[in-house]
Amino acid sequence: MLIHVIPARQHVEVRQVDDLKRFSVTVVGEASEEELERALTPLARLESRTHAWVYIDRLRAACGRGDDAAWSQTFEAMVGFAASKGWVDESGTALRAHLVYESAAD
Repeated sequence: MLIHVIPARQHVEVRQVDDLKRFSVTVVGEASEEELERALTPLARLESRTHAWVYIDRLRAACGRGDDAAWSQTFEAMVGFAASKGWVDESGTALRAHLVYESAAD
């Protein structure tokens, strides 16, 4: 699952929702931390230039697969795996995601 962000357009979308073995945020183009934070809201909060916290409930809703029991079970397994690695925040409501940067020309 990939979160695709274009800060210059204040655009964020979830892609490859069936690939629950990968999880990252791709940032397209250059942006200040403030621009990136605005683009990620309300799906996530920026931790640093290298990581963000993605809200689990909002991510699940953005995927549009909530009615699919098999997908939901796999999603929960992904969250459980993340928790076992320490990649869930203290409140248990957000997953830590690595930010990957691409140039706008890619």
